[in-house]
Amino acid sequence: NQLSLLHRSALAEVCKVRTEPDYDQRELVRNRRSTQQLVYKIRIVCQEGAIVRNGIDIDDCENVGNLEMGEIVEAYDRCINSSGVLRYQTRRGWVSEQTR
Repeated sequence: NQLSLLHRSALAEVCKVRTEPDYDQRELVRNRRSTQQLVYKIRIVCQEGAIVRNGIDIDDCENVGNLEMGEIVEAYDRCINSSGVLRYQTRRGWVSEQTR
């Protein structure tokens, strides 16, 4: 449980940078230096599968699909939303790292 708290704390620190002033400008500069985009491989392990939504905030976004248990998808972005849930952006939409 402590390891999970440390993991969430570290991700919160990394993702909170997005709310700082001039984030967009720094991101443009960073992207010019990096020619290789990160790709996250996500395997769905929940028996009920995962819900795919059209935005990062779970309560304000529509369900646009589902992923089945065992399915592996690629994500190109990740961020912690306003509820503290780590979300990944796939080609189909946004999925959560964990159920709430």
